[in-house]
Amino acid sequence: MKQESNFLRTIAGSLATTTFVALTVSGIAFWSANRTLEINQQMAEDLETLNAVESVSSALKDTENLQRQYLLTGNQQTFRAFGIRMIDVDQQMRRLQSLLDKGSGEQVAGDRLEAFTIQRLRQLRQGIELKQTKGLDAAIDRSPTQLLDEATLLIQHIKTTETVELRYKQQAATNTTIQAIGTFLVGIFFNLAIILWTYCLIRKETWKRNQAEIDLQQSNQKFQEQTILMQQILNCMSDGVVVADENYQFLVVNPAAEQMFDTEVPEGQPEEWSQQYGLFQADRVTLIPQEQLPIVRAVRGEEVDNVEIFIRNRKIPEGLWVTFSGRPLKDRSGALIGGVIVCRDVSTRKYAELEILKAKEAAEVANLAKSEFLANMNHELRTPLNGILGYAQILQRDPTTTPKQQKGLGVIYQCGSHLLTLINDILDLSKLEVQKMDLYPQDFHFANFLTTTVEICRIKAEQKGIAFHYHPANLPTAVHADDKRLRQVLLNLLSNAVKFTDFGTVKFTVEAVANQETADTPSTGIRFRVEDTGIGIPAEKLQSIFLPFEQAGKRDRNSEGTGLGLAISQQIVQMMGSSIQVNSTLGKGSTFWFEVEILAAADWLNQCGSSNQKVIGYQGERRKILVIDDRPENRAVVMGMLAPLGFKLAEADDGQAGLDRALQMRPDLIITDVMMSKMNGLEMTRRLRQLPDFLVTPIIASPASLSQVDMQEAINAGCSSFFPKPIEFTALLGELQRHLELQWIYETTPEAAESSVVVANPVELVMPSPAELTTIYQAAQDGFMSDIQQEANRLKQLNPQYAPFANKLLELSQKFDDEAILNLLEAHK
Repeated sequence: MKQESNFLRTIAGSLATTTFVALTVSGIAFWSANRTLEINQQMAEDLETLNAVESVSSALKDTENLQRQYLLTGNQQTFRAFGIRMIDVDQQMRRLQSLLDKGSGEQVAGDRLEAFTIQRLRQLRQGIELKQTKGLDAAIDRSPTQLLDEATLLIQHIKTTETVELRYKQQAATNTTIQAIGTFLVGIFFNLAIILWTYCLIRKETWKRNQAEIDLQQSNQKFQEQTILMQQILNCMSDGVVVADENYQFLVVNPAAEQMFDTEVPEGQPEEWSQQYGLFQADRVTLIPQEQLPIVRAVRGEEVDNVEIFIRNRKIPEGLWVTFSGRPLKDRSGALIGGVIVCRDVSTRKYAELEILKAKEAAEVANLAKSEFLANMNHELRTPLNGILGYAQILQRDPTTTPKQQKGLGVIYQCGSHLLTLINDILDLSKLEVQKMDLYPQDFHFANFLTTTVEICRIKAEQKGIAFHYHPANLPTAVHADDKRLRQVLLNLLSNAVKFTDFGTVKFTVEAVANQETADTPSTGIRFRVEDTGIGIPAEKLQSIFLPFEQAGKRDRNSEGTGLGLAISQQIVQMMGSSIQVNSTLGKGSTFWFEVEILAAADWLNQCGSSNQKVIGYQGERRKILVIDDRPENRAVVMGMLAPLGFKLAEADDGQAGLDRALQMRPDLIITDVMMSKMNGLEMTRRLRQLPDFLVTPIIASPASLSQVDMQEAINAGCSSFFPKPIEFTALLGELQRHLELQWIYETTPEAAESSVVVANPVELVMPSPAELTTIYQAAQDGFMSDIQQEANRLKQLNPQYAPFANKLLELSQKFDDEAILNLLEAHK
């Protein structure tokens, strides 16, 4: 309709334009005709003026001729003709004056000509009167020549002016005629163009209407085909489809929906549908309220997504679960005209989810029981281990023990540490299962870290009689990483290599593969590679060895371990952003490797202090420490470690006693267990933190647990740090130094004294260049004594003045005293 209206308006516009053009042309033609008539009239007037000028000139001449004839002949008839002609001159002059334009130059010329004519006629009459009175000679005209010339000029001027005006008006008439003809032709052309355009437009519109009619027929045919296809699709759909108008009258209900609602065409009003068709909420008892029905919400204009409804009716007495999704239907203007819903039977999935939920609940119950079991076992195992490892460390520090006793204590400590490792593996697996394991990076000396790790496994390899080779290459001096977890991974890989190699070689390679210099914090890609010539791993087991409780060796092989090491190591490396790779050939050996990005550490010298020296005390006033634990052996371990160092110690066997003892002695630091009778350690900590005197007193929680929950609870209760059992002496000293800001006093050994002597007189030695010292310094840090000896011999050959310094290096390297070498080099920096 809109297109047709536009077409009619276009046609009407073209007709109006044609009419306007015709009227315009007619108006211009009419104006041109009037203008032509006006010009012709003006031309006639100009011609009449010219005739009048000629008449005046002719009459004036005739008058003069008649006057001369009369003077010569004296004929009365001529005299009468003279009189008549004078009257005619006056009339012609009056006629000329009436034709001249008023106020123009012609009028001025006419006035002067009239004056001349009057004067001339007066002279002619005077001439006749003289003839009549005095004779012929007296009457001869004596008029001045100048007067005649002026009259001639005036007449000529008037003639010229009128002639020019006549020609101009003739040209104007011609131009007007040409314009009229041109306008007429343009109008005819424009009208013809409009008529032709209108004709084309009508032809085009006619073609469009014919084509639209054809398209409409084709569209109707396609619509019918699509309607049939849509009906077939709806009939084949397993999902129900329902369409209703704004009055809740159902327009479409496919067979699947009919099956669900037990009716071909739903009837009734919305308030009756829940009862009528058995629509229940998730509890399968409560009917769906009218305003919550999906079709009602869709007709109201809401979007409905995956609403679950339980349907139970006469046709489906056992009931089924259906999800409803709906959308409102709108016309082109956006007005609501109804709604559509899609119903999907999800009974199978729903019942499966219910079974899964039941299984999950059962698994959670079992997992909770497992967690409680692990927590209990963790506590029960760590408590006696704390006593075993604690007293082993105390006795190892006793100078009165014999070498045989020291060896036995070493076996006790090693076995206890192995048992602790097994416990930690199980706990680590539990943490990984719930994704609660975290990394705690710190700065450490990379070469020393690798050397100590290698030495642990080198001893095991030597005990089995196999070769162990360590190859570091281009490594950073110090790094920032979680040394505990990295050591755990490396020890697992190296221990496995030694464990499953009966003869041959274990090779450990650590090399830098990439540097990131553009980052704010420089990092290095480090590749760790462990190769062995052991029993190898079958190809089908290369993936399963990273599963918990899987071991690469045979079941009947006499090997230690829980089968958790590789699984835990793989997940730790994945937390570091990489993964452990493996290549293996059965009977020939295996290769494990991984690459990780490790940040560089700038300030590492402060961490290379006197970690290998024995602490025998501390500087400053004596500090008071309160130890609270419900187990006497745990208290005895801590007190046995700290008493020889000069601390003032007190103890309590539960939280309440600890609270009373703390109020009494005002300790500088408190070490407390968590789970205790009467009052636990966390409740005691909360109460102490409420007292002004204990707001900043360091309180170390030391439970027999590594639970993340226990750690967070301890921090929330106000504990300064979390230090789980069994207690490791060096780590305990680190905690005390951090909280009390202590400066330790170290035992002076003969080697240390010798090192101090060396440093005391550095000026007696001639030192090489800083570049030479750097090479030796790096070798000393890495513990490569053979490299130091080669460098010392080279220096002796390079310059004899370096011989004292080189000999000192050889002496210290033969003693494997890398610390003394470092002190010597530091003194000459």
